[in-house]
Amino acid sequence: MPVKLRAVNPHYLEYYSLRDKPDESHTVAIAGPDGKTWYRSAHAGLDLSDFRFWDAFGMTDREGKFAIGLDVTDASRNKLRSWSRELIGKHAGVVVHGRLHDVSLLRGEIDGGVRIPGFSDEESVQKTLDAIKAGGLVPSTASRPGK
Repeated sequence: MPVKLRAVNPHYLEYYSLRDKPDESHTVAIAGPDGKTWYRSAHAGLDLSDFRFWDAFGMTDREGKFAIGLDVTDASRNKLRSWSRELIGKHAGVVVHGRLHDVSLLRGEIDGGVRIPGFSDEESVQKTLDAIKAGGLVPSTASRPGK
């Protein structure tokens, strides 16, 4: 029987539908990776708990740029299909640790998994992978007393 791990912080990674202008369902302004202002939906379509975060992996895309791959859980497969089907021809974005990390125009239904592009180097991939694999738990960067 497969073990179901629980994301400690499912909001660490969230997928939203986006618009370039606000409308009745896209009212939350968020800066894109290029500085452009987007408007996201109030509620995420998917979050870290919808993915097999413990199996996340680093990769390079076809252009040799750094990315992270995530497979959807069996329980959320239909949710991902339905959500992505509704957004064909529209923009979606992935928010990582509160920052809009990537914006994509959806060209078809997504089935199975996602790729998060846009990392500048292996170190940033590893740091994000560590947090994802820890269920969204971000290591403290604050120094301890006496250090």
